[in-house]
Amino acid sequence: MVLRLGRVTRPRNWPADYAPPVGSPFQFLGTQVRAHWLVLVNASVGLVLVGAVAAPVLAFAGFSGAADNIHQVYLWLCPQRPGHSYFLLGHQLALEEREMAMFTAQFLGGLLYWRLRRQSRFALSPIAFLLASVPFTWDVLSQMLALRTSGWFTRSWTGALFTLAFVFWCYPRLERNVEE
Repeated sequence: MVLRLGRVTRPRNWPADYAPPVGSPFQFLGTQVRAHWLVLVNASVGLVLVGAVAAPVLAFAGFSGAADNIHQVYLWLCPQRPGHSYFLLGHQLALEEREMAMFTAQFLGGLLYWRLRRQSRFALSPIAFLLASVPFTWDVLSQMLALRTSGWFTRSWTGALFTLAFVFWCYPRLERNVEE
């Protein structure tokens, strides 16, 4: 195999249906990701939450440069408007209220799914997922269209409900696909 700029390409004389040999690092990596996808997702979401909380803690401890760097990275996830954000130790978290609720719900829902997934096979129906999405959709759209404003509580519970519904709708289907 020839490696170019991090991308695997095959030489011209190899067949088009070439697959890496059994036991290759790519196959091993794919097997590990399929086997431990839930741990990887939960760890990733947990790291996002830790970073969001670390920013105000670092700012409070006097490391404002590090806190500002975290805020800059988290701008990729949300705009961080002070009127829509929680504050910890007098400093703004790196995620807004809705996103904090959504990431927290995804992390806790992922842990709950991990605990319950072997005891019973369940998946939230698409209709139940859509019904759970209605409050979130109304809250987001009505604010976006300037029909009304919502407070921290509404932004938090609608985001958490939507994300929990998403976890229990998506994760069982994802696991079923990974196992096949």
